[in-house]
Amino acid sequence: MTRVVILDHSVSARRTLRAQLEAERDLDVVREFSDPTEATRFLLRATAELLIIDAELLSEGGLDAIEALMMQRPLPILILSASEHRPEQDALLHEALLRGALSIEARVSPSDPQASALFRSAVRRLLRVSVVRQKSARSQHSQRPLSASSRPEHGPGPLPSVHHQVDVIGIGASAGGPGVVADILSALPKDLAACILVVQHLPAGFAEPFADYLRARIRLPVTICSSSQSLSLGQVILAPDDAHLLIRSRGLARTEQSEPLHGHRPSVDLLMDSLARHYGERAAGVILSGIGRDGAAGLRAIRQAGGLTISQDGESAAVYGMPRVASESGAAEFVLRPSDIVDALRRAAGPREPSGRSY
Repeated sequence: MTRVVILDHSVSARRTLRAQLEAERDLDVVREFSDPTEATRFLLRATAELLIIDAELLSEGGLDAIEALMMQRPLPILILSASEHRPEQDALLHEALLRGALSIEARVSPSDPQASALFRSAVRRLLRVSVVRQKSARSQHSQRPLSASSRPEHGPGPLPSVHHQVDVIGIGASAGGPGVVADILSALPKDLAACILVVQHLPAGFAEPFADYLRARIRLPVTICSSSQSLSLGQVILAPDDAHLLIRSRGLARTEQSEPLHGHRPSVDLLMDSLARHYGERAAGVILSGIGRDGAAGLRAIRQAGGLTISQDGESAAVYGMPRVASESGAAEFVLRPSDIVDALRRAAGPREPSGRSY
Protein backbone atom coordinates (compact mmCIF):
# COMPACT_ATOMS: atom_id res chain seq x y z
CA MET A 1 0.00 0.00 0.00
CA THR A 2 1.11 3.55 -0.76
CA ARG A 3 0.93 5.67 2.38
CA VAL A 4 -0.44 9.21 1.93
CA VAL A 5 -0.69 12.03 4.49
CA ILE A 6 -3.20 14.90 4.08
CA LEU A 7 -2.70 18.38 5.56
CA ASP A 8 -5.86 20.49 5.29
CA HIS A 9 -7.88 22.81 7.56
CA SER A 10 -11.26 21.47 6.53
CA VAL A 11 -12.60 18.18 7.86
CA SER A 12 -15.00 17.87 4.92
CA ALA A 13 -12.22 18.60 2.40
CA ARG A 14 -10.02 15.94 4.00
CA ARG A 15 -12.90 13.45 3.88
CA THR A 16 -13.52 14.21 0.20
CA LEU A 17 -9.87 13.90 -0.71
CA ARG A 18 -9.53 10.63 1.19
CA ALA A 19 -12.46 9.18 -0.75
CA GLN A 20 -10.99 10.31 -4.08
CA LEU A 21 -7.60 8.76 -3.32
CA GLU A 22 -8.83 5.53 -1.76
CA ALA A 23 -10.99 4.84 -4.81
CA GLU A 24 -7.68 3.28 -5.87
CA ARG A 25 -7.26 0.30 -3.57
CA ASP A 26 -3.50 0.67 -3.22
CA LEU A 27 -3.63 4.31 -2.03
CA ASP A 28 -4.00 4.52 1.74
CA VAL A 29 -4.48 7.80 3.64
CA VAL A 30 -2.71 6.94 6.87
CA ARG A 31 -3.12 10.26 8.71
CA GLU A 32 -4.91 13.59 8.37
CA PHE A 33 -3.74 16.85 9.93
CA SER A 34 -4.92 20.45 10.14
CA ASP A 35 -1.70 21.75 11.72
CA PRO A 36 1.57 21.86 9.71
CA THR A 37 3.73 21.44 12.82
CA GLU A 38 1.93 18.27 13.87
CA ALA A 39 2.14 16.88 10.35
CA THR A 40 5.87 17.59 10.24
CA ARG A 41 6.48 15.87 13.57
CA PHE A 42 4.62 12.79 12.37
CA LEU A 43 6.41 12.63 9.02
CA LEU A 44 9.85 13.03 10.59
CA ARG A 45 9.36 9.81 12.51
CA ALA A 46 6.93 7.83 10.31
CA THR A 47 7.06 6.42 6.79
CA ALA A 48 4.91 7.94 4.05
CA GLU A 49 5.24 8.13 0.27
CA LEU A 50 3.31 11.37 -0.36
CA LEU A 51 2.20 14.53 1.46
CA ILE A 52 -0.73 16.57 0.10
CA ILE A 53 -1.03 20.13 1.46
CA ASP A 54 -3.90 22.57 1.10
CA ALA A 55 -2.53 25.81 -0.36
CA GLU A 56 -4.38 27.83 2.31
CA LEU A 57 -1.97 26.42 4.91
CA LEU A 58 1.18 27.62 3.17
CA SER A 59 1.01 30.95 5.00
CA GLU A 60 0.33 29.21 8.33
CA GLY A 61 3.44 27.08 8.61
CA GLY A 62 3.04 25.00 5.46
CA LEU A 63 6.12 26.51 3.78
CA ASP A 64 8.25 25.79 6.84
CA ALA A 65 6.90 22.23 6.92
CA ILE A 66 7.93 21.69 3.28
CA GLU A 67 11.41 23.02 3.91
CA ALA A 68 11.92 20.98 7.10
CA LEU A 69 10.80 17.75 5.45
CA MET A 70 12.89 18.26 2.29
CA MET A 71 15.94 18.93 4.46
CA GLN A 72 15.47 16.03 6.86
CA ARG A 73 13.14 13.39 5.44
CA PRO A 74 12.34 14.18 1.80
CA LEU A 75 9.24 12.85 0.11
CA PRO A 76 7.06 13.95 -2.84
CA ILE A 77 4.84 16.89 -1.84
CA LEU A 78 1.73 17.97 -3.76
CA ILE A 79 0.00 21.32 -3.20
CA LEU A 80 -3.78 21.50 -3.72
CA SER A 81 -5.07 24.93 -4.76
CA ALA A 82 -8.48 26.35 -5.55
CA SER A 83 -9.57 25.70 -9.12
CA GLU A 84 -9.93 29.43 -9.82
CA HIS A 85 -6.74 31.43 -10.32
CA ARG A 86 -5.90 33.67 -7.34
CA PRO A 87 -3.03 36.06 -8.11
CA GLU A 88 -2.58 36.94 -4.44
CA GLN A 89 -1.59 33.36 -3.72
CA ASP A 90 0.96 33.10 -6.56
CA ALA A 91 3.91 34.14 -4.40
CA LEU A 92 3.15 31.47 -1.79
CA LEU A 93 2.69 28.74 -4.38
CA HIS A 94 5.89 29.74 -6.14
CA GLU A 95 7.76 29.70 -2.83
CA ALA A 96 6.40 26.19 -2.15
CA LEU A 97 7.95 25.00 -5.41
CA LEU A 98 11.25 26.64 -4.51
CA ARG A 99 11.30 24.91 -1.14
CA GLY A 100 10.76 21.48 -2.64
CA ALA A 101 7.10 20.84 -3.44
CA LEU A 102 6.93 18.89 -6.70
CA SER A 103 3.59 19.92 -8.13
CA ILE A 104 0.48 22.07 -7.77
CA GLU A 105 -2.90 20.63 -8.70
CA ALA A 106 -6.34 22.22 -8.65
CA ARG A 107 -8.99 20.66 -6.46
CA VAL A 108 -11.50 18.65 -8.46
CA SER A 109 -15.09 17.79 -7.68
CA PRO A 110 -15.74 14.22 -6.51
CA SER A 111 -18.86 14.32 -8.70
CA ASP A 112 -16.60 14.49 -11.78
CA PRO A 113 -15.21 10.95 -12.26
CA GLN A 114 -12.97 11.94 -15.18
CA ALA A 115 -11.37 14.83 -13.27
CA SER A 116 -10.90 12.60 -10.22
CA ALA A 117 -9.21 9.96 -12.37
CA LEU A 118 -6.86 12.58 -13.86
CA PHE A 119 -6.04 13.79 -10.36
CA ARG A 120 -5.16 10.26 -9.24
CA SER A 121 -2.96 9.93 -12.34
CA ALA A 122 -1.10 13.07 -11.28
CA VAL A 123 -0.64 11.56 -7.82
CA ARG A 124 0.77 8.38 -9.32
CA ARG A 125 3.27 10.34 -11.42
CA LEU A 126 4.61 11.97 -8.27
CA LEU A 127 4.86 8.62 -6.50
CA ARG A 128 7.34 7.47 -9.15
CA VAL A 129 9.66 10.40 -8.43
CA SER A 130 12.77 9.93 -6.32
CA VAL A 131 13.51 13.08 -4.32
CA VAL A 132 16.74 13.92 -2.53
CA ARG A 133 17.57 15.78 0.65
CA GLN A 134 17.80 19.53 0.03
CA LYS A 135 19.63 22.38 1.69
CA SER A 136 17.69 25.23 3.25
CA ALA A 137 15.92 27.23 0.56
CA ARG A 138 17.27 30.39 2.17
CA SER A 139 20.89 29.28 1.95
CA GLN A 140 20.70 27.17 -1.18
CA HIS A 141 19.26 29.94 -3.32
CA SER A 142 20.97 32.94 -1.85
CA GLN A 143 22.57 35.56 -4.06
CA ARG A 144 26.07 34.19 -3.42
CA PRO A 145 27.32 33.21 -6.89
CA LEU A 146 28.42 29.69 -7.63
CA SER A 147 32.11 29.42 -8.31
CA ALA A 148 34.92 26.92 -8.34
CA SER A 149 35.55 27.65 -4.67
CA SER A 150 31.95 26.72 -3.81
CA ARG A 151 32.22 23.20 -5.21
CA PRO A 152 31.66 20.42 -2.67
CA GLU A 153 34.66 18.26 -1.79
CA HIS A 154 32.95 15.21 -3.21
CA GLY A 155 31.40 15.35 -6.65
CA PRO A 156 31.62 14.02 -10.19
CA GLY A 157 35.29 15.03 -10.50
CA PRO A 158 37.24 17.82 -12.16
CA LEU A 159 35.63 19.76 -14.98
CA PRO A 160 36.52 18.21 -18.34
CA SER A 161 38.03 20.39 -21.01
CA VAL A 162 35.25 22.15 -22.92
CA HIS A 163 36.18 22.92 -26.52
CA HIS A 164 33.08 24.76 -27.71
CA GLN A 165 32.24 28.29 -28.80
CA VAL A 166 28.55 29.07 -28.37
CA ASP A 167 26.24 31.96 -29.23
CA VAL A 168 23.04 30.68 -27.61
CA ILE A 169 22.28 28.56 -24.54
CA GLY A 170 19.10 26.59 -23.89
CA ILE A 171 18.20 25.55 -20.32
CA GLY A 172 15.42 23.09 -19.50
CA ALA A 173 14.10 22.21 -16.04
CA SER A 174 11.01 20.98 -14.25
CA ALA A 175 10.37 19.96 -10.62
CA GLY A 176 13.18 21.15 -8.38
CA GLY A 177 14.43 23.43 -11.14
CA PRO A 178 13.63 27.08 -10.29
CA GLY A 179 16.25 27.39 -7.56
CA VAL A 180 19.11 25.82 -9.50
CA VAL A 181 18.17 27.83 -12.62
CA ALA A 182 18.50 30.97 -10.49
CA ASP A 183 21.78 29.76 -8.96
CA ILE A 184 23.35 29.18 -12.37
CA LEU A 185 22.09 32.38 -13.96
CA SER A 186 23.17 34.46 -10.96
CA ALA A 187 26.76 33.27 -11.41
CA LEU A 188 26.98 34.23 -15.09
CA PRO A 189 28.58 37.62 -15.93
CA LYS A 190 26.67 40.59 -17.29
CA ASP A 191 28.93 40.65 -20.35
CA LEU A 192 28.19 37.03 -21.32
CA ALA A 193 28.46 36.72 -25.10
CA ALA A 194 25.40 34.50 -25.52
CA CYS A 195 21.63 34.67 -25.21
CA ILE A 196 19.99 32.23 -22.77
CA LEU A 197 16.56 30.72 -23.42
CA VAL A 198 14.83 28.92 -20.56
CA VAL A 199 11.97 26.43 -20.48
CA GLN A 200 10.95 25.79 -16.88
CA HIS A 201 7.86 23.62 -16.40
CA LEU A 202 5.51 25.60 -14.15
CA PRO A 203 1.81 25.59 -13.33
CA ALA A 204 -0.35 27.93 -15.42
CA GLY A 205 0.02 31.55 -14.39
CA PHE A 206 3.51 31.21 -12.93
CA ALA A 207 5.69 32.53 -15.76
CA GLU A 208 5.57 36.13 -14.51
CA PRO A 209 6.22 35.25 -10.82
CA PHE A 210 9.18 33.14 -11.97
CA ALA A 211 10.49 36.03 -14.06
CA ASP A 212 10.18 38.35 -11.04
CA TYR A 213 11.98 35.79 -8.88
CA LEU A 214 14.90 35.72 -11.33
CA ARG A 215 15.01 39.51 -11.75
CA ALA A 216 15.50 39.85 -8.00
CA ARG A 217 18.42 37.41 -7.97
CA ILE A 218 20.45 37.70 -11.18
CA ARG A 219 22.33 40.44 -13.02
CA LEU A 220 21.24 39.53 -16.54
CA PRO A 221 18.07 41.11 -17.96
CA VAL A 222 15.06 38.77 -17.94
CA THR A 223 12.10 38.86 -20.33
CA ILE A 224 9.20 36.55 -21.09
CA CYS A 225 9.13 35.86 -24.81
CA SER A 226 6.46 37.65 -26.77
CA SER A 227 5.12 36.19 -30.01
CA SER A 228 8.41 37.16 -31.70
CA GLN A 229 11.55 38.52 -30.07
CA SER A 230 15.10 39.30 -31.17
CA LEU A 231 17.94 37.63 -29.31
CA SER A 232 20.41 39.86 -27.46
CA LEU A 233 23.74 38.92 -25.96
CA GLY A 234 23.60 38.55 -22.20
CA GLN A 235 19.80 38.33 -22.15
CA VAL A 236 17.59 35.66 -20.51
CA ILE A 237 14.38 34.82 -22.39
CA LEU A 238 11.76 32.70 -20.62
CA ALA A 239 8.99 30.60 -22.11
CA PRO A 240 5.55 32.12 -21.42
CA ASP A 241 2.62 30.31 -19.84
CA ASP A 242 1.28 27.45 -21.93
CA ALA A 243 3.28 28.16 -25.10
CA HIS A 244 6.34 26.63 -26.72
CA LEU A 245 9.53 28.71 -26.96
CA LEU A 246 11.49 28.17 -30.19
CA ILE A 247 14.16 29.71 -32.37
CA ARG A 248 12.40 30.87 -35.51
CA SER A 249 15.56 31.84 -37.37
CA ARG A 250 19.06 32.84 -36.41
CA GLY A 251 18.74 35.78 -34.02
CA LEU A 252 14.96 35.50 -33.55
CA ALA A 253 12.87 33.64 -30.96
CA ARG A 254 9.14 33.01 -31.16
CA THR A 255 6.32 31.34 -29.27
CA GLU A 256 4.04 28.70 -30.67
CA GLN A 257 0.65 27.31 -29.61
CA SER A 258 1.03 23.91 -31.25
CA GLU A 259 0.00 20.77 -29.38
CA PRO A 260 1.88 19.78 -26.20
CA LEU A 261 4.78 17.41 -26.81
CA HIS A 262 4.69 14.40 -24.49
CA GLY A 263 2.31 16.35 -22.27
CA HIS A 264 4.45 19.51 -22.08
CA ARG A 265 3.82 23.02 -23.35
CA PRO A 266 6.34 24.60 -23.24
CA SER A 267 8.53 21.70 -24.31
CA VAL A 268 12.25 21.53 -23.59
CA ASP A 269 12.67 19.13 -26.51
CA LEU A 270 11.23 21.61 -29.01
CA LEU A 271 13.44 24.43 -27.74
CA MET A 272 16.60 22.30 -27.89
CA ASP A 273 15.75 20.93 -31.34
CA SER A 274 15.28 24.46 -32.70
CA LEU A 275 18.66 25.48 -31.25
CA ALA A 276 20.28 22.52 -33.01
CA ARG A 277 18.66 23.39 -36.34
CA HIS A 278 19.51 27.09 -36.35
CA TYR A 279 22.76 27.25 -34.37
CA GLY A 280 24.29 23.78 -34.66
CA GLU A 281 27.76 23.67 -33.11
CA ARG A 282 27.28 27.23 -31.79
CA ALA A 283 24.50 26.06 -29.44
CA ALA A 284 24.64 24.75 -25.87
CA GLY A 285 21.92 22.80 -24.07
CA VAL A 286 21.59 22.21 -20.32
CA ILE A 287 19.12 19.84 -18.63
CA LEU A 288 18.48 20.44 -14.92
CA SER A 289 16.34 18.87 -12.19
CA GLY A 290 12.95 17.60 -13.31
CA ILE A 291 10.46 14.78 -13.65
CA GLY A 292 10.32 12.66 -16.79
CA ARG A 293 12.39 12.77 -19.97
CA ASP A 294 11.58 16.10 -21.62
CA GLY A 295 14.69 17.57 -23.23
CA ALA A 296 16.73 14.43 -23.85
CA ALA A 297 15.80 14.10 -27.53
CA GLY A 298 16.40 17.80 -28.23
CA LEU A 299 19.67 17.71 -26.33
CA ARG A 300 20.78 14.77 -28.48
CA ALA A 301 20.05 16.86 -31.59
CA ILE A 302 22.37 19.59 -30.28
CA ARG A 303 25.11 17.06 -29.59
CA GLN A 304 24.75 15.52 -33.04
CA ALA A 305 25.06 19.02 -34.53
CA GLY A 306 28.36 19.50 -32.70
CA GLY A 307 27.10 21.72 -29.88
CA LEU A 308 27.77 21.59 -26.14
CA THR A 309 25.40 19.39 -24.09
CA ILE A 310 25.26 19.16 -20.29
CA SER A 311 23.05 17.46 -17.71
CA GLN A 312 23.00 18.11 -13.98
CA ASP A 313 24.53 15.38 -11.82
CA GLY A 314 22.40 13.13 -9.62
CA GLU A 315 23.95 14.28 -6.36
CA SER A 316 22.88 17.90 -6.78
CA ALA A 317 19.58 17.46 -8.67
CA ALA A 318 16.52 17.65 -6.41
CA VAL A 319 14.69 15.34 -8.83
CA TYR A 320 16.98 13.18 -10.93
CA GLY A 321 14.58 12.39 -13.76
CA MET A 322 15.18 14.60 -16.80
CA PRO A 323 18.96 14.87 -16.27
CA ARG A 324 19.27 11.13 -15.68
CA VAL A 325 17.59 10.34 -19.01
CA ALA A 326 19.76 12.93 -20.77
CA SER A 327 22.88 11.37 -19.27
CA GLU A 328 22.02 7.69 -19.71
CA SER A 329 20.79 8.18 -23.29
CA GLY A 330 24.11 9.73 -24.29
CA ALA A 331 22.50 13.09 -25.13
CA ALA A 332 24.64 14.88 -22.53
CA GLU A 333 28.34 15.12 -23.29
CA PHE A 334 29.05 16.29 -19.73
CA VAL A 335 27.35 15.46 -16.41
CA LEU A 336 28.16 18.31 -14.03
CA ARG A 337 27.21 19.89 -10.73
CA PRO A 338 25.85 23.47 -10.93
CA SER A 339 29.14 25.24 -10.17
CA ASP A 340 30.82 23.32 -13.01
CA ILE A 341 27.91 24.07 -15.34
CA VAL A 342 28.58 27.75 -14.71
CA ASP A 343 32.28 27.30 -15.48
CA ALA A 344 31.53 25.39 -18.69
CA LEU A 345 29.08 28.03 -19.94
CA ARG A 346 31.45 30.88 -19.13
CA ARG A 347 34.24 29.17 -21.07
CA ALA A 348 32.03 28.35 -24.03
CA ALA A 349 30.35 31.76 -24.36
CA GLY A 350 33.09 34.06 -23.09
CA PRO A 351 32.73 37.81 -22.57
CA ARG A 352 31.30 40.17 -25.17
CA GLU A 353 33.87 41.80 -27.40
CA PRO A 354 34.20 45.60 -27.43
CA SER A 355 33.19 45.55 -31.08
CA GLY A 356 29.83 44.14 -30.00
CA ARG A 357 29.40 40.81 -31.80
CA SER A 358 25.72 40.28 -32.50
CA TYR A 359 23.46 37.63 -33.92
